[in-house]
Amino acid sequence: MSGEQNKFRVKEWMIRLNISRKELADKIGVSETTITNVCVERAMPSMQLLFDIANVFDVDVRDLIVPTKGNSYTQQQVDKAKELLQQSLDVLSK
Repeated sequence: MSGEQNKFRVKEWMIRLNISRKELADKIGVSETTITNVCVERAMPSMQLLFDIANVFDVDVRDLIVPTKGNSYTQQQVDKAKELLQQSLDVLSK
């Protein structure tokens, strides 16, 4: 899949939440190799696996999939926008 944009954000969420492949694999009862294959997109995860991962991350399963239509923002961009909005709200509430 080289040259293509990633279709899944599992690795991105693992980094964000500081969860290792082994820890994630142990929590959902799969091998570390399975998680590695999903992260590098060597294998297409089943819907059940995506739901299990979303449950561990406490996110909506859609947060693990890159949108195919419209704008696609990274989680870092979304977090920065939320932070700026919160700062604006804090200023307005004073």
